[in-house]
Amino acid sequence: MDFNIGCYSDGLESSEGMLRVELNQNTGKLIHKHVMLQTKNPSYVTATAQAVYTANEVEKACPPQLHTLIGSTLHAIDLIGDSPCHLAIDKQQQFIAIAHYGSGNVNICTLDTNGQPQELVADLFVDGSSVNLDRQTSPHAHQVTFLSTRDQLAVVDLGADVIHFYQYDRSTLTFNALPVQSVAMPAGNGPRHMVFNALEQTAYVVCELSETLITLKDIDDEWLVVDETDLLPEQEKGEAASAIKLSPDEQFLYVSCRHQNQISIFSVDGSLPKWQESVSTEGKFPRDFAISSDGLWCVVANQNSNSLVSYKRNVETGSLTFSGSTLEAVTPVCVCQSN
Repeated sequence: MDFNIGCYSDGLESSEGMLRVELNQNTGKLIHKHVMLQTKNPSYVTATAQAVYTANEVEKACPPQLHTLIGSTLHAIDLIGDSPCHLAIDKQQQFIAIAHYGSGNVNICTLDTNGQPQELVADLFVDGSSVNLDRQTSPHAHQVTFLSTRDQLAVVDLGADVIHFYQYDRSTLTFNALPVQSVAMPAGNGPRHMVFNALEQTAYVVCELSETLITLKDIDDEWLVVDETDLLPEQEKGEAASAIKLSPDEQFLYVSCRHQNQISIFSVDGSLPKWQESVSTEGKFPRDFAISSDGLWCVVANQNSNSLVSYKRNVETGSLTFSGSTLEAVTPVCVCQSN
């Protein structure tokens, strides 16, 4: 089983850049296969059956580029914005969206039938700020997600404490400039990432600054906040919660807590998330992780200890057991299973 790894690196050394690693499904051992792309800060990676995508998380003066690997062929286009940090592709693979953390805007490009990005068809931006004067003086688009049950794009804005939902038209390749709904989060929470259940009637939002988990429900086509709970009950907070993933069977929810170097585990088979336990990430500052498509493994990227680690996942209880395998990687910050 292969995983693509995004890293904060200059991409100048032979070991740096976007990596491909292999997980042994019998033992959990991680093996470095090769460097897929040498470029500066290919921090976030997403993949389809046709292509692998990443962007340079750099300032707009550089400028950042969107890189697409189709087989062994590399395509690159310039992006409009500052420090792109997240990518998303719609279910029909017609669009790719790029969230820019620094400038707060979102680029939308079309994809051709081979998966290669074409023209920029939209650049979405809503101004805003919130109460944390160190982190929230301007909008910071931290995640983009195309919904699969309706033609909408969700944008999670850490800087303005809001989640925007944009409507788009596939036939005309147009995106509405204004959101159809903007869901306010509690002031100062700093929403970072969210996941939806398959029916897209429930969404879970990890808030980086408050280190809480917020549950949203779609009630009569309107998203409403119905619950908020601490990620790590009765533990010290450090304004550093990061990734959130839902198990393939939608029974368990996982969140990485960078300050505490833990993965927090929730049961979500009931009406609201229920905290179960947390496990050490066997390293420092777990920025991202991935649950394998079969639900049996978890791979964690520890940014500050330059390490990737693997866990065996119990599909019945949701628990994670460290495999004993640790692989060195230069500042890994994203884990994406290869399709």
